Amino acid sequence: MTSLLLGLIVFIGLHQLPGLPTLRGFLLQRLGEGGYKGAFSLAALVGLGLIVYGKSVAQSVHVYAPLEDLRIATTLLVLAAFVLFPASIVPCNLRRLVRHPQLIAVALWALGHLLVNGDLASVLLFGGFLGFAVNGIVSANRRAKVPGLDRKPLMADLAAVVIGLAAWAALSWFHDQLFGVSVLAIN
Repeated sequence: MTSLLLGLIVFIGLHQLPGLPTLRGFLLQRLGEGGYKGAFSLAALVGLGLIVYGKSVAQSVHVYAPLEDLRIATTLLVLAAFVLFPASIVPCNLRRLVRHPQLIAVALWALGHLLVNGDLASVLLFGGFLGFAVNGIVSANRRAKVPGLDRKPLMADLAAVVIGLAAWAALSWFHDQLFGVSVLAIN
């Protein structure tokens, strides 16, 4: 559990830097733009690696009974997350409709997984990311207004949806091999 907690602290803590302009500015000044980005990326990968390793070796400690009847709801929440995530990168109209698509995607993904996972490691992992996403949305809304975005061709929306659906389908197909739980076998 220590590796999982340390990874969450590193990964989530690191992503708080943009909200701390004084510290971020100091690091940029000391490391330079490239050094800052390189150190940030390396630390994020280390944090992510610790999260994956920590979750994979965590002993199962029961916290609550998972809501197996909500597997379809989880599937739909995660599917929506997989569509919103690329919409945060691809310049499309979905970005005009959803203010923080990447953070909302993380929140939907985490919430969906909390519905069907009742062990302590899952609560820490998905609860940590849900809290991170909600805090990020609140912080971003406090910091600045989002400028209006120009209309984009509908093909850009289609591209974001296709990318999201393809990634969701691939991960769903390999979920059992990667994480030991099949999402395709719905009872």
